[in-house]
Amino acid sequence: MSLALLLLLLIMVLAALAVVILPLLQPLRDPLAQQRSDLLAERDQLYAELLGLPDTPEQDHTRTALEVKAARVLRRLDELPAAPPTEERLGRSAQAARIGWLAAVLLTASATLTFVPQWQKLGLDAAEAAQVTAAQRLPGLRAAAQAQPSVVTYNAWGDAAFEQAAYSEAMRAYTESLKLETQQAGPLRRLGTLLLNREDMGGPTLSDQEAGQAFALIRTAAQLAPDEAESHLLLGYALVKFGQEEQA
Repeated sequence: MSLALLLLLLIMVLAALAVVILPLLQPLRDPLAQQRSDLLAERDQLYAELLGLPDTPEQDHTRTALEVKAARVLRRLDELPAAPPTEERLGRSAQAARIGWLAAVLLTASATLTFVPQWQKLGLDAAEAAQVTAAQRLPGLRAAAQAQPSVVTYNAWGDAAFEQAAYSEAMRAYTESLKLETQQAGPLRRLGTLLLNREDMGGPTLSDQEAGQAFALIRTAAQLAPDEAESHLLLGYALVKFGQEEQA
């Protein structure tokens, strides 16, 4: 997954979470707060009067009148819309939303760096999976080599490009690496092989002198690293190209 797609995914997640959390961070106003407060005060006053009445027949009429008033007040309270959450409850909800927001960001980032790259490789064989990995790493390795030129950064860039079959880019990287240090078996043999196959890759025809130089690079790499299998493999391939099948 490219850096641009990762950034786009992150922006989409942040935008979706902002839609959820921002309303919780805004203070809620109750337009009926005064009316609700007055009714509650009236209810409490009526309850207090009812509790204070003597339990005598003479007070039955007064008690009935107070109970009717209290019933009307309760009905008016029931007809009001539900009150918004209190500041305390809103604070807890906002805190929970912030925790959820942070967890979602961390989960998205973790999935982007772990699950998503692995998911892209499902159903691929080892060679295809290596190419996908190289494609994912190639832009970053190229940028690193251009920002901090060194044998290590150039070779990492060249290896990723070689695995991705971006051979022109691999040739550039290996050439720059060999300018810094000439005695490197890996870049020598791969650069020589790429030069030897330049025409097959759509490049200009190789002259006899260029072909000899490419073979010399591969042979030198085999001498520098005689214990590395790739050295002998590519040397054998070069010998075949020059018609020396028995030596190959």
